[in-house]
Amino acid sequence: MAADSNTNAGAGNPIAAAGNAIAGAGNIIASASNPVAGAGNIIASAGNPIAGARNIAHAGMTADSHEERFLAKLRARLVTSARPAHPGSKPPHEPAGAPDVHRLVQRFAQELAAVGGRAEYCATPDELASRLGAACREAGVATIVLEADPRWALPGMAPWRRALDRIGCELIVPDSERRPRDVAVHADAGLTIADFAIADTGTVGLWTGPGRARVVSLLPPVHLVLLPADALLARRGEALRRMAAKAEGEGLPSQVMLITGPSRTGDIEGELTVGVHGPGKVFVFIVETGGTAQPGINQ
Repeated sequence: MAADSNTNAGAGNPIAAAGNAIAGAGNIIASASNPVAGAGNIIASAGNPIAGARNIAHAGMTADSHEERFLAKLRARLVTSARPAHPGSKPPHEPAGAPDVHRLVQRFAQELAAVGGRAEYCATPDELASRLGAACREAGVATIVLEADPRWALPGMAPWRRALDRIGCELIVPDSERRPRDVAVHADAGLTIADFAIADTGTVGLWTGPGRARVVSLLPPVHLVLLPADALLARRGEALRRMAAKAEGEGLPSQVMLITGPSRTGDIEGELTVGVHGPGKVFVFIVETGGTAQPGINQ
């Protein structure tokens, strides 16, 4: 033992009375008034960094006080941070009969814009080529990976597929020599055909299947979607019924993806980061295909 100004140190265990600390070779236990155990103890070892550079409790401070300090910081952030009202609004009453496609387009575009995406209606393939080309230039897209989707060969989709050749970007379709993952990871954008969409939430639904790998919509930083107008539905219930009808004819896929705007990741403090776990930009182009782009779903 030692007086206040002295230190008696063994080979691997220094004992310092001045700070009331007992330190072992790989473990430090310290407290203002109790060198062995107390509410303010610190335990740190090479394999247990509880008290590292960012987690050191001062002598006399309890675990409860640390928790309270942390929660107080979060409360202060919530009070001072500007938090806009929920962007959505109450869905309008759906009248009986055939849906108003233009009203659904407007609703879908409004809800998608509220979460950072963008939807545009294209009446003709020429208009698609113009609008899609402009979006690609805006987002800095030079290469686009396409799904090897058999629907591209359908009569309703063929003119829209030919329009893609006029947008000034390199189009890449995965094949036996180029796996979807290998192509998608280097592409500037991925382009998919939506199976359905929900106007009330601005959500796009994609089924996986032959030639339709998930990575096309997930890996590139920009997601481009062609949405047949007849696949745009008002509410989730309608989408579920469409999915059930499609499953009866084609079976269930390995996955159904529901995509609502760009990827957003939130941390414990409520900070949102866009584009970390998926595309940071989403563009949806609503096109008229005459009801021939969704085999098995237009029931």
